[in-house]
Amino acid sequence: MIPNCLGKTIHKVDYQYRSPIQTICLAGYSPEKQHGSLIRVFAQVIKAHPGARLDLYGSGNERIGIMEKIQELGLEKNIFANDYADNIEKIYDSASLGVLTSRLEGFPLFILESISHGCPCVSYDIDYGPSDMIEDDINGFLIELNNEEEMAQKICSLVDDPKKMAAMSEASYKKAEQFQADVVSRSWHDLF
Repeated sequence: MIPNCLGKTIHKVDYQYRSPIQTICLAGYSPEKQHGSLIRVFAQVIKAHPGARLDLYGSGNERIGIMEKIQELGLEKNIFANDYADNIEKIYDSASLGVLTSRLEGFPLFILESISHGCPCVSYDIDYGPSDMIEDDINGFLIELNNEEEMAQKICSLVDDPKKMAAMSEASYKKAEQFQADVVSRSWHDLF
């Protein structure tokens, strides 16, 4: 497998400048992304950490339903279903954690972009991609598909341990080096 590559150099952000309770997900509002699962997971996180914040960014037909679910659960002060964003660098550089609850992916650019900005990820361990970019307990966590309780526990464990989160941020930058254009282009060269 030859992965997608990063098209530009990312400049490191010192972890102290990140919001310690800011979680993000940049994914289209479509059924396979399972935003409902993410909302349920984050509802558990909010119980343990009432100040926790989740920002969703994307576009798609499911957005209205997602916003209704957030309101139904009374989570509109913690979870925000934002429109598609153009300036994603600021989003990645200010967040402390990325979360992906998809049941199906090709190669999730969200995870690649997150780790390249030093934003560790928690993701369901699905085919294909998350396990290529996330080293479990090193630069994020891989969770069994739809195990919402475990995902919530892992997120809470990171919020409770800023030193671990900072270490995962550094490990994310390191892992992202494997996806730089020059590294990936060598793989293509070797193949041909």
